[in-house]
Amino acid sequence: MKKISVIIPAFNAQKFFKKCINSVVKQTLTDIEIIIINDGSSDNTLAISKQFEKKDSRIIVINKPNNEGVEKARHDGLLKASGEYVFFLDADDWLPSNTLKIMYEKSRKDQPDIVVGRVKKVIDSFGLIQKKSIFKFKKDTLLTHDIFIKKYYKAFFGINIFDVSMWAKLYNRDMLLQEIIHFLGYHMGEDLVFNLQVFPRARKILFIDDFVYYYRYGGMTTKFNKHLWPAELKMFELKKTYLKKHKLNELEKFIYIEFKNYLRTYIGMHLRFNYKYNISPALTNHINEMLHANKQILDMIVYFTHNKHEDIFVEALLNRDVKRMCEIVAENEKKLIFKRKIISTISRLLNI
Repeated sequence: MKKISVIIPAFNAQKFFKKCINSVVKQTLTDIEIIIINDGSSDNTLAISKQFEKKDSRIIVINKPNNEGVEKARHDGLLKASGEYVFFLDADDWLPSNTLKIMYEKSRKDQPDIVVGRVKKVIDSFGLIQKKSIFKFKKDTLLTHDIFIKKYYKAFFGINIFDVSMWAKLYNRDMLLQEIIHFLGYHMGEDLVFNLQVFPRARKILFIDDFVYYYRYGGMTTKFNKHLWPAELKMFELKKTYLKKHKLNELEKFIYIEFKNYLRTYIGMHLRFNYKYNISPALTNHINEMLHANKQILDMIVYFTHNKHEDIFVEALLNRDVKRMCEIVAENEKKLIFKRKIISTISRLLNI
């Protein structure tokens, strides 16, 4: 059995893919396998994968003729994996050379089911401009299942404690396979869906104060994201299910606040990309239809009707004043125009 199986789903990843694979091939921990899943790429991703496979016997390439999404690709890689632990790596990210050695060696003492490290987010092609991600643990910290659920599972409900993505995490393979992991066909939030199910299975979770992962920002959004709202509706229901399952009713307010913020984001995206910041009848009619037909929004209205808040957007929502809701969002969006232009220009210059 290999110590770690590194699973890399890849779709049209040729721009940064060699850097990603090289960072795994050159790990100081050598007793690993590297599973690359080419998820129906139309660029040179498969060719690059095959080149590495020829040079390194530890590399296994799974070629999928059709793109089925990152959830399915990761699942296919997991079923192929044989390592004691599993590490998921995105195809445009990369690792410090000692990542796997640090994480594996720190797992030896207490045998945690999950090891969580720190992340640096990178905003340029060269990895020079970096930002530290949220991580509230200032030293290595081992948590039992009960303590994690009671104090830290709330991180998956909109409270910033650590990155809830699949980055920088080492998972015990047997723990992952002991129950079916449900892949719900999400186009956004796939990592959160996975970890909502997986973290409560862990008997022990070790948080380590080591930077083990470089995550590359994808640049500024340049078009309307049609997947945002449908994905958020599913996520809202999923979070409600897990709150009930783990009897965490005190966290209920956080999913409603988060859901309200997604509604604001959705309106903002419409204003920015489809209506050039003009509050048109077409937009207000669309949002008004959502308010009356969407079960989750009606649920949110009921919640805020019976719970205190100090939010002018919520007040407009409770009054069904769609025009005022749009005005509040538009005011905020216009404040961000200059900032977005600067970031967009920097992104282009740095060739993100």
